[in-house]
Amino acid sequence: MGRTRGLATWLGIIVVIAAATFLIRQFVGGGGLSVGDCFDPPAATGQTAKNIQSHPCSDPHGGEVIFVGTITDLTDFPTDEQLQVFIGDNCLPAYAAYTGADLFTTDGADMGYFSPTADGWSNGDRGVICYATRLDGAPTKGSVRKT
Repeated sequence: MGRTRGLATWLGIIVVIAAATFLIRQFVGGGGLSVGDCFDPPAATGQTAKNIQSHPCSDPHGGEVIFVGTITDLTDFPTDEQLQVFIGDNCLPAYAAYTGADLFTTDGADMGYFSPTADGWSNGDRGVICYATRLDGAPTKGSVRKT
């Protein structure tokens, strides 16, 4: 009987650890997103991308990653203008390549991005993530990737 209880306890612990690992993997920091991942962007502008919940693209979601890159040509924290140049040079072409469409001529299309905060920059964060979203902010199902 003691061995059965011990085995049941260990199996219970393993199940709890496996479930916790699955749940933790569903919430990733912004840096954990990859091109093609679908997720719900933060509701308010200016929020940090800390616990972003990823979704299969077949589930309702608010954004789909189209570009992941690094700002390599700056040593100081980028100005808004420098960041906009980076977005224009990298994310706009990535949007067109990923979707097969022009962002500015696609009805209802929009693009958002995550960029380093000043604190993150001082700690070495140079990552930028751009994502396709809807202009009205409504969730969508399916991928925007061209077929």
